[in-house]
Amino acid sequence: MGIEGDWNKNQTIESISPIIKLQNLKYITLTGTKIKDKSLRPPAEIKTLERVCTALWFQRSEFEYVFKNLPNLRYGNLIQIMTDEYFCGERRIK
Repeated sequence: MGIEGDWNKNQTIESISPIIKLQNLKYITLTGTKIKDKSLRPPAEIKTLERVCTALWFQRSEFEYVFKNLPNLRYGNLIQIMTDEYFCGERRIK
């Protein structure tokens, strides 16, 4: 699932909390998206997520929360943001 803006304008939404209802979601992309409540935490409630790609304007604590609470996370820029190495399934936080 993607919620995205474009090259000229960001998509602005109040919150991504409604996605919690999508408990079988595997991929979410939030590039070019500004979230007014500034929370990236709702995706952490979807334990089936394997890929999270997002804009970089969230607080580091938001990235850390999502990363630590998604055991199946394997792909997306959240992995690159939060790890110095992704080797043999082992995720290490910087």
